[in-house]
Amino acid sequence: MGAYVAFLDLALGIANPALGYIADAFGMSKIFIISAITVLFSAFIVAFLLKKQKFAIARHKILQKPQIIFSELGDFVAGEMGNIRPS
Repeated sequence: MGAYVAFLDLALGIANPALGYIADAFGMSKIFIISAITVLFSAFIVAFLLKKQKFAIARHKILQKPQIIFSELGDFVAGEMGNIRPS
């Protein structure tokens, strides 16, 4: 929660004066265009991070599979023929 509040304060402290300067220099209509561009840019960043996260999760699952297979095989090999216990 502290990180959220810190970045919110930072965003409000930078964005509002910047948009005020844009409104003063170029007019009020430019604020909406700049805000829309900022939102679209943010959406691309979120999509990139989500794709990267899904790739990392899939990679983690792929890397974990051989360990599960080997542990099951190890249980089978470790047990004697008459004492095979379920894993």
